[in-house]
Amino acid sequence: MNTQFDEFTRNMARSVTRRCALKQFSLGLAGMALACFGLTSNAAVNTRRGYCQILQASWFGNAYYSGACVDLRRCATGTSVDCPAAGTLVSSLAPPNVKFQCGTRGNTNMPCSFTL
Repeated sequence: MNTQFDEFTRNMARSVTRRCALKQFSLGLAGMALACFGLTSNAAVNTRRGYCQILQASWFGNAYYSGACVDLRRCATGTSVDCPAAGTLVSSLAPPNVKFQCGTRGNTNMPCSFTL
């Protein structure tokens, strides 16, 4: 155990060039910056953007909001506070709903976001 401590103190007392010290400092600083940005980007990845989903009661019936948000790129759905509550009637003033590739309909004038 004493030999490990002696080696550690010898390495600490050894002279280091400015270039080497600056290089180690900049690598540590870059590592901290990447860690900070990495944590925020993971949170951003889990947030999906899409449009409020519309359910059609029947071919000639009324349309209702499902309370869900549909991500167009991945066909994922999730609940969103940006969308009207489930069962809310789509007003006649709302734009025509658009059928997405996911096999669902949505209001393209009502963007929303949700997390997985």
